[in-house]
Amino acid sequence: AAASFLSIIDGWLKSSSFHEQRLGLRALLPLIKDNSFDNLPVLFRLLNPLVRVAPSMIRPDLLLVTESIAKRSPKECAYFLRQNMISPDTAWITRQILASFPAEIQKGLREAIKDPNLQI
Repeated sequence: AAASFLSIIDGWLKSSSFHEQRLGLRALLPLIKDNSFDNLPVLFRLLNPLVRVAPSMIRPDLLLVTESIAKRSPKECAYFLRQNMISPDTAWITRQILASFPAEIQKGLREAIKDPNLQI
């Protein structure tokens, strides 16, 4: 059931309709909050194109999703954001949700925002 649900969400996130993208992002929230759902790599794969190019229409929902992932799995989320930091949109998202990370991770993310080529 989770696989078919993720397939539907994937379709929404890849849609050219901001309404469907927002629907897809909101549909991810229950999965992120469900501790029995542990396939976080698939969430990062789904979010990857959106954190690199974050249209203003979906930014509030994208922030909510990335912030929820940061709270659930700060290390994995920080790694994911650093992988995409070359994009100004990813840097913007990271700055917005920085407070959701533990202090030591915030420090590394701040450095990555300043120098996206920094290998951490």
